[in-house]
Amino acid sequence: METENPFEKFIVDENEPLDKSLVAEIVNPFIESIGKNKIIRYTEEFEKSPVWKKIAIYLCVRKIMIDQGIIEDEKVGPKEIAEDTNIKEGSAKDISRDKTLQKFVSKEGNKYYIKNYDLKKVKEVLK
Repeated sequence: METENPFEKFIVDENEPLDKSLVAEIVNPFIESIGKNKIIRYTEEFEKSPVWKKIAIYLCVRKIMIDQGIIEDEKVGPKEIAEDTNIKEGSAKDISRDKTLQKFVSKEGNKYYIKNYDLKKVKEVLK
C-alpha cells in the first residue's frame, strides 16, 4: 500500500516552466495591449486598482514580454516599475514591506520578479 508523502506539499520546482495560460488569465482584465516598444496599455480596471495589485500585474506582464522577446530581463527595479505603472517611485520601493506582495514577489539584489511556481498564489490573491 502506497502512502502519500506528507512533505510533498512543501516542495516546489525552481525550474517550473511558465504557465502561459495562467499568466494570460491573470493579466487579461488589466491590460489592453503590450507594444514591441515596451508600451503597456492598461484597462480602467488596472487604473482603479491599489498599488500592490498594479505591481503584481506588471510583474506578470513582464513574463509575457520576456516570452515574446520584448525585454531581456524579467527582474525589474523600483524606478522602472514606477515609470511603467504610473505609481510613485516611493510606493514601488515599498514592495518588500507590503504584506500581500511578500506572498509571491521575489527579490534579487534591488530587482523584483515573480517565480513561475508562485503564479498560482498571484491568481488566488487577485480573486
